[in-house]
Amino acid sequence: MTHAELAAKLLRDAAELFRTVRGPDEGSSERVDRFVSLYLNAADLVEDDPLGTVEASGAD
Repeated sequence: MTHAELAAKLLRDAAELFRTVRGPDEGSSERVDRFVSLYLNAADLVEDDPLGTVEASGAD
């Protein structure tokens, strides 16, 4: 298993954890859904292009 594959697996596991601990509050659920989506997208990026770059706004 490469580092990229491991990172993608960990990101997907974290997304699943967020889904599991989602609260009953509608606002909380929407926030959790955004985190799940973010983690799954990051996993795809790491798998598809492990050496790719992302422009971070506000980063120095």
